[in-house]
Amino acid sequence: MPTVIGLAATPRFEITLVLLLVLACLVAVAAAKVRLPYTIGLVLVGLALGSTHVVHGITLSADLVFYGFLPALLFEAAYNLDGHHLRRDWRRVVMLTVPAVLVAFALSAVGVHWLGRTTWTVALLFGALIAATDPVSVVALFRKLGAPERLTTLIQAESLFNDGTAAVVFAIVLGGVTGSHVTALGATGKFVWMALGGLVVGAAIGFVASLVERFVDDPLVTIAVSAIVAYGSFIAGDELRMSGVVACVAAGVVLGTYGRPRHMSHNTRAA
Repeated sequence: MPTVIGLAATPRFEITLVLLLVLACLVAVAAAKVRLPYTIGLVLVGLALGSTHVVHGITLSADLVFYGFLPALLFEAAYNLDGHHLRRDWRRVVMLTVPAVLVAFALSAVGVHWLGRTTWTVALLFGALIAATDPVSVVALFRKLGAPERLTTLIQAESLFNDGTAAVVFAIVLGGVTGSHVTALGATGKFVWMALGGLVVGAAIGFVASLVERFVDDPLVTIAVSAIVAYGSFIAGDELRMSGVVACVAAGVVLGTYGRPRHMSHNTRAA
């Protein structure tokens, strides 16, 4: 696993970070005034800042984003999924997560190749990158409009697991581009190993963590265990050449839908 490179804590960095946080608060106030979803407001302001290059002193490495931020974000979203709706709609989630993402990947690649007149290499990589949708703005809009909770859960669950499917597809395509000999059978086997393997590893880690919380119902210990599960499942999947994304999501779902209602007291859940 690559070494995660952090951010340099310099006075300029701290000033820039504080100013960005202040700006984010102002965007939240302005978005509420004009009835615009907060996340869309952040995207628009972020695009404006990025295109004008007015922000300096903050550099995010790919390893920091992938290994530092992503596991926590994935785990939190998976942990807080509604277990009842997830069990009720798991077939729909699977259909949207695997077949639908593969269809979106294929159509995007073909479209970019023929309409954009790019090489198949570029088209396939681009298709793998955008095949998975992100629901942040959609879910925020759903909550604002009072959409049914079941629909919101379905969109959130699909978005979590489709990240794993897209990550696996991208890894397979990238392996073929960088010189690895990839056959249809080999790509299928790799997909099954990365996706299902990550699912099994993550679920196992989440189940073991649930047993730990059964015997130690302490808020501080539970928070520490949750952090260990989030990053540990991601790293375990990655080290085993599986999907760390799928492993992290699976661990979060198991701990949130199985461990939390059975082995956590009300005070621990609140903490």
